[in-house]
Amino acid sequence: MCALVTALAFVSAAACSDDTGTTGAAPSTTVAAPLGATSTTTTIAITGDPVNQFTFVPGDCFNRYEVGTDVITTKVPCEGPHQREVYSTVNHPAPFGEPWPGDEALQRYGSRLCYQSFETFVGVIYELSELGIGVLTPPRVNWEDARARYRGITCYLTRNDSRLLVGSMRGKAV
Repeated sequence: MCALVTALAFVSAAACSDDTGTTGAAPSTTVAAPLGATSTTTTIAITGDPVNQFTFVPGDCFNRYEVGTDVITTKVPCEGPHQREVYSTVNHPAPFGEPWPGDEALQRYGSRLCYQSFETFVGVIYELSELGIGVLTPPRVNWEDARARYRGITCYLTRNDSRLLVGSMRGKAV
């Protein structure tokens, strides 16, 4: 927990700093081990503004960073290097009050929808593309919450070779 607090404090400072690129250095986050643990420090470079991953819309680009057991998601400009690009969003048709179907069922449902909309966005069928498909699905707590009732499924692109994307992949036929 201490590592998360330390990471978020540094991420917040980086998000508020002048990130215009004039210094040439990317913001970084230092994560220190909790008190009483072996003295280990890991530094990771985090770019972009921390965001809630369930607020993405098509055309948004983002990165994800693992800090211990936590994940930090940041929104970044698509013009620069980035890990992922959102190309479609859809709401699951289950009515409010319907029981949570489970992670696996939501992933299958989302994968099918993301596959169907891939060619329209990229300009080539999935099987001939250098790009992969990723799916963000609602967690149980958001699905069942009486006020949140979140049913959103987000489809995003990544590169199959783990390199970063640069620019939008819309119509690139890669």
